[in-house]
Amino acid sequence: MYIITGGAGFIGSNISDELDKNKEEFLIIDNLYSSNSYERNKKIVIADVSNYDQIKFIENIKEEINIIHLASIVNVEESRINPLNTFKSNVMGTVNIMELARKTDAYVTIASSAAVYGEKNHMPIKEDDEKNPINLYGYTKLMEEEILFSYMKEYSLKGSALRLFNVYGPKMKKGPYSGVIQIFISKILNNERPIIYGDGRNTRDFIYVKDVVNAFLNAIKYKANGIYNIGTGKETSIKQLLNIIENILNVYIEPIYDEPRKNDIRFSVADIEKAKNDLNWEPKIDLNEGLKKTIDFIKSTLL
Repeated sequence: MYIITGGAGFIGSNISDELDKNKEEFLIIDNLYSSNSYERNKKIVIADVSNYDQIKFIENIKEEINIIHLASIVNVEESRINPLNTFKSNVMGTVNIMELARKTDAYVTIASSAAVYGEKNHMPIKEDDEKNPINLYGYTKLMEEEILFSYMKEYSLKGSALRLFNVYGPKMKKGPYSGVIQIFISKILNNERPIIYGDGRNTRDFIYVKDVVNAFLNAIKYKANGIYNIGTGKETSIKQLLNIIENILNVYIEPIYDEPRKNDIRFSVADIEKAKNDLNWEPKIDLNEGLKKTIDFIKSTLL
């Protein structure tokens, strides 16, 4: 039995699609705070993981439970604007999930983030590199990890934390806190000028959501114990990203260059050898192919 917290969101809905395809039993827990919608044919309980009373019913599930814990505030800027809700969702929500795990002996894999590393002067980033988050979002993700591993050690539980780099693909959240790929594509399709913050040389490790789905499912399959970087190991600048999107769409729009955003990391790329070895996993979809799939999906939602 799979339980997906935040399962109506971007990554969660892609995971539930895969479980549905494989005829696996799953339950979605989501408060619909950051979800555009949810598919009514999927089994969902509308609940907030930061309120234990709303998820206490899971204690009564008798079968083996695997929890994929995604429910959280997932954006640096949103967490800066709404710190109270960020701590409530990310930190208290994780405490409650680990309480459930303690009472049900569930396996838990959580969505952590590359934001825990902060700014690094060497690339690629390895799991044992120093953690030095430079924004509130990164701090809460590091706290989620500490909660997970404290419970694992104290109560002999098994679990893993997947440090996700920049995930993109179908079903990305629309709105003011969307990721750069969603924003660039939407701007260009609307014939608007995309905004680049800084000089466009900032780099990110963009990973397609289907590859992230497989990482979570493999973590459960192998009952992985530890922390894993989930990226591609390939570095792409924001300027390069925009050029690729423009080439796919066969259009060029001069971007607007604005001041760098506060607490924006300059460079980021993952070392993924540990995930390859322990999870029997590696990314399959390169950036060009993934962007084509993403653009096709976004276009289909505009019809």
